[in-house]
Amino acid sequence: MDLEVVEVEVFGDSELVINQLNEEFKCRHITMAGYYLAATQLLSFWDYEISVNHVPRGSNLAANEMAQLASGVPIQERKYGVDVEIQRRNLPSILERGFSLDIMVLEAEIEDWRSPIIHHLKDPSSPTSKKDRQQATKYVLWAKNLLRKTLDGLLLKCLGQEESMRVMAKVHEGVCGAH
Repeated sequence: MDLEVVEVEVFGDSELVINQLNEEFKCRHITMAGYYLAATQLLSFWDYEISVNHVPRGSNLAANEMAQLASGVPIQERKYGVDVEIQRRNLPSILERGFSLDIMVLEAEIEDWRSPIIHHLKDPSSPTSKKDRQQATKYVLWAKNLLRKTLDGLLLKCLGQEESMRVMAKVHEGVCGAH
């Protein structure tokens, strides 16, 4: 709006996000709700029609490379030898810009799936279901962590719901590189 543009085409490589903005899918995940509300509010302020289109990542290699350069993620193999000038513009967060994001959340208390296994491993003589006893043979407790034993001898750390959400958020933030 500040640029006084009269026609806008939005392209994105996330089919889920594009379908949510085109109202073909519903936004049901709480971590996406704030972004979805901010995007739909921005789109509703526009007086002209805005088209929102999906571009598969495979067809969007140049834009993906520029996004990686701008984010600081190192590119292992550059497919496009074009020099690009990167300008960064820091914008205030969606809350500082005056978006009202009233999101109602109903959080149900979910029992940690690891609890029955940990309980059995700590006290094998306590009453435990046959299913939990059988499951417990695949796990080991080490330094207050529940680890799953794989067939090839690897130990994998088992995460609870909150911890797994934090890990997934970091992955999606790009801490682990582009995906």
